[in-house]
Amino acid sequence: MFTGVLSLISAIFIPLNIYYEFGLISIGVVLAIYNRFWKYSWPKQKVFYLLCLICCFVGSMNAYIFDTFSYYFPTIKWLDDYGLVKGLANFDFNLGQTSFWHIIQASFNQTIDQYYKINVLITIIFILFLFEIKKLVYVIFLPVFFLFLASPSPDLPIFILSSIIILNWIIYQNKNSIGYGLVLSTFLVLIKPIAFVLPIFFLFLSFKDYKSFVKVYTIVCFLTILFIIKNIFLTGNITFPLAIGNLNFLEYSVPENVYHLSGIDGRYLITSRESPVNYEDFKTWSLLKYYTYIFNNLHLSIYLYLFICICNILFCIYALYKKDNGLILLSILLLFKVIVFWIISIQYRFILDGLLLICCFLMIRINFNQNYLVILCILTSILLVFSNKINRLNNINFMRGVVQYNIINVLYPYNYKVKIKKIRLSNFETNYVINSEVSADAKQPTINYRLYKSYINKEQIPILIDSTNINKGFRVIYFNPQNENETDFIRQ
Repeated sequence: MFTGVLSLISAIFIPLNIYYEFGLISIGVVLAIYNRFWKYSWPKQKVFYLLCLICCFVGSMNAYIFDTFSYYFPTIKWLDDYGLVKGLANFDFNLGQTSFWHIIQASFNQTIDQYYKINVLITIIFILFLFEIKKLVYVIFLPVFFLFLASPSPDLPIFILSSIIILNWIIYQNKNSIGYGLVLSTFLVLIKPIAFVLPIFFLFLSFKDYKSFVKVYTIVCFLTILFIIKNIFLTGNITFPLAIGNLNFLEYSVPENVYHLSGIDGRYLITSRESPVNYEDFKTWSLLKYYTYIFNNLHLSIYLYLFICICNILFCIYALYKKDNGLILLSILLLFKVIVFWIISIQYRFILDGLLLICCFLMIRINFNQNYLVILCILTSILLVFSNKINRLNNINFMRGVVQYNIINVLYPYNYKVKIKKIRLSNFETNYVINSEVSADAKQPTINYRLYKSYINKEQIPILIDSTNINKGFRVIYFNPQNENETDFIRQ
């Protein structure tokens, strides 16, 4: 959290380049020596090191999650070369999210983490936590975490830190567990706003003795202010990606219609590939027609969402049966989140943290045989890493982009390279990807065909506020796509 805060503040003024990284690493070395890191007592059990080794093995496979190449890498590259750029969401709406997790990643990716494997580290921290609290039953979560291990996905720290926070509270249920829970869960919202349940939960718990949490409230307010500043800087909107906090008087604020299109895109993303829908027709659909289509074209992602939804309802019933106010509050908040994303975008990974939290409560007194859990982790890791033949599952692009695994990946992980050419876009020069629909790790600014089509759909094109200085930010200008063709729009 300290690294993320320091890097966020720094990125407003300077790029997070290699010089910044050396400075940050130097601070880390000094603090490690000052705190006598060599005196830390690591777990003595061999199984701990075996599980860490399994995580490193899974992490050495190629990143295959589509978002890794469409906006995780581009976000990090922008931070490397420019830091935070005003109105960056006008260039690419997704980049307006700029997660704290990617700010942290950009603080090390040119030195000690050049292959973007930060999620291996957070998973090892989770394993370490389980050994400290002696609750190895939760090793059963690792196969789920493996799906996100090979890329800098901000979803994984949400899953892991949410589990750690709630387990800490379940075990101790004291003021410290509430205070730490409130601070760290606020940090999770900075990583990804979908993690809004736990901050509300711990905030309500803290009200019972609010005078004891004045310092905690101060930290939470500070983190919230940083989140708002980041949003305003990148998007001109206090509550991005929601449209309600848009500051229209700012020159670089994202236009209102883009939020509407983003909502349409979120719903369109989940439509079935077995029964494809024309995008232009889809934009005219009513919500009733959309949900009728969804229930007539159920696929794996929808089934998983419905399963998690049912689990949340059953958890509500369980909480009411137990007559535990804390459980009742959490179950209501989790169910509320399910409903919210049912309206916004029915993607199971947005609510998967809720299922893990439920499992944390239900499994706290269960003890599985440790050997069986380790065998499960080994088998799932091998199946995942060598699953390059799996391209589709139930008409969903499942693990798309997985390539043949080679043992050399342990030392030199596979990475995708894109071919680019220089073009002129409005009043600035940019790269254009000619062999892929994503930008991957190309030097920014870079647009691809997918981004180009989004400009056409929005009838807006990004333009530099100051054509001589990209750090002054982006705004948009309107154009009529009927009067434009690709050679006019993208000029070599």
